[in-house]
Amino acid sequence: MNRLYPFTLELHALADSPESQAETVNKVLSNKFIQSFLTIASDPKVPLNINSIMKNPSRTDMAYVEGGWLLLFLVLRAALIANIPSKRWLIHLVIKLLAGIIFIAVSSIAIPWYFLGKPYFELLVIFSNFFKML
Repeated sequence: MNRLYPFTLELHALADSPESQAETVNKVLSNKFIQSFLTIASDPKVPLNINSIMKNPSRTDMAYVEGGWLLLFLVLRAALIANIPSKRWLIHLVIKLLAGIIFIAVSSIAIPWYFLGKPYFELLVIFSNFFKML
């Protein structure tokens, strides 16, 4: 087992002394990512917004719209790229990059915001603040 997972030896060594456990906990809690995560996790708006999103009746409609958007996106991107000569590889690359950015923005921000409303937007703001804290 220890040959497969060499880190288990370190964990067993740490389990022996309470001082080293306290040091490990303090080391983990002093990490900026963990501090940011704990700040977000302790925000009372997060569970309220998640519950309101989970109880929203238009989630299934949003799933159908997301599926339709995916099919429409694939067809439009294929039509754009099909009309460009294959020697223009840079134009292919730019179109795929811009199309990907547009797809991600519409799929992750615009469509859910339209169907789920203010709670989704508040969660986006909270999670964007999480990345600002890092």
